[in-house]
Order: sequence, then structure tokens, then C-alpha cells
Amino acid sequence: IAECEFEGAHNPGRLLAHLSDILVDYGPEKAEISLTLRAVADFQEAVAQAMRDHDMYTLGQKLVGLIQRTESAIADGVFPGIHQLTGKSDSQITRFTDILPVCAQALRAKGSPADLDGADILDMKFYMTRSRLPEAIELGNKAIERNRGLAYAYYVVSMGADAKNGLRAVKKGLKCKKITPFVRNQMLRRAVNHAALQGIEILRDAVEGYMEARAEGTAYLMSAW
Repeated sequence: IAECEFEGAHNPGRLLAHLSDILVDYGPEKAEISLTLRAVADFQEAVAQAMRDHDMYTLGQKLVGLIQRTESAIADGVFPGIHQLTGKSDSQITRFTDILPVCAQALRAKGSPADLDGADILDMKFYMTRSRLPEAIELGNKAIERNRGLAYAYYVVSMGADAKNGLRAVKKGLKCKKITPFVRNQMLRRAVNHAALQGIEILRDAVEGYMEARAEGTAYLMSAW
């Protein structure tokens, strides 16, 4: 931190050399800020198109992809006119995130397995934008019952406070064959966090000399590592 502050004072806005090297090796185009900027632009373009054709199904498909690309693709702004998107006078869409359940309904009306998965992703994201995590997790569990290969649902379930259940969810989710880099990285982060917390809790509560608990706690920490 001190090094960053020192160099930043003399070179404002300049990334430290060793951090720059890491970013170049990883690929600047894959960095979260790059993905977010592109996703925000794609979101604005998709909404603008929907305001012209009022096609909520196509918009929903695009949003499903954006949600699985980066965390902050959908900003919670306010529409300049509440009826411009759907073309209906009774539209309740006033904020950008109000789009999500409306598009989810359009996807469910089609009824294909992929559309049902997409609708659940939209609704889970909506619940999270409204700080309704328990409802998002409940829907995530229902989505998994229907499709055990839906990686995003495992990611949402892993956000619960129970470290053991969260770790179980991400271990299953990371085995999904269809998963985006963003969702995979998020689940890896959750896996490390849950495993570390579980290991620390076991070691903290272990009775002195109780080798089995110590071995279990250490195993969780090694898993996190």
C-alpha cells in the first residue's frame, strides 16, 4: 500500500510495473473493468433496440448473457419515459432493473429449457439488485432441481451465510460443463472464502488434543489454498 501511495503521488494514474506485468499476462481485455465497460455499452444498445421494437424476449436473451459476463452490466438508472420500452400504457418499468422480471416473463412464455434457465437467471439477478438474497437463493435451489448444470444458480446459492452449504454449492457448480469465465471466477472466490471460514471455525472450536478436528480444519484450509 505504501509503495502504491508513494508511486501514485509522483505518477498519478500509473499502474505499478509488477501489477502492469500481471495484467498484460492475463490479458487487459479479460480484466473486469474491460468486461464491465463493454457489457454496459452492450446493455445500453440492447435497451435502445428494445425501445424501438418492444421485443422483450430478445432483450431478455441478451440480458441473460450480460449477467453471466460481469457483475455490474446492468446499472439501476431511471428511464426517461416509462412506456417507451414495452409500448404499453400500463408499463410499470421505471428503473433499468425493472426490465429483469418483465423479460423473465417473456422467456417463460416460450417455455423451452434454455428459456426457463434464462428466466431464472433474470429473476435471481433482480432479487439480488433489490437486496432480496433469501429469495434469490430459494429460486437458485429450485433452478438446480430442474437443471443441475445451471452454473449461475450454484453461484447464487453459494452467497448464503452457511459456509458448508455454500462450499458444497460451488464445488458442484464448478463442475458444470457450461460456465462463463466470470461465473467460474466468482465461484472460485466463494469456494476459497467458504473453505477458509469453515477451516478456521473448526480449528477455533476444536478441543485441545482432538486430532481429528485439527486434521479436518487443516484440510479445509488446504482446500482453500
